[in-house]
Amino acid sequence: MPSLYAVFEREIGLDSPDFFEVDEPWFEALAGESGLMRFFGQSPYEYFDEEAADGLSLGEVWFEAEGGLKAVETLLGRLEGDESGRARRAKEELGELRRLLEAAAKRVRFHLALDI
Repeated sequence: MPSLYAVFEREIGLDSPDFFEVDEPWFEALAGESGLMRFFGQSPYEYFDEEAADGLSLGEVWFEAEGGLKAVETLLGRLEGDESGRARRAKEELGELRRLLEAAAKRVRFHLALDI
């Protein structure tokens, strides 16, 4: 299953764990509504062959960590009060992403990527 993870422009002293299986429609919808999904910046060549990537943006795109942090906090706010198993898991994993983005804030840019 694909996992979503953070990539940082340079070392921040923390590892980025895989933090969510992105093919779950429930999470994709929430992440899209919170603005988190707009932080994908991976080159399509990292997961498509050259023919499939034809016509797509070819370079990595970097974002300020503060923007990603705000999106994660919005998403965590949307999950507040939801104690279902999937929400608890998402809150734990998003908490890890928040920790990474807090460490990166004002120091380094980032983007989200897929590990397929």
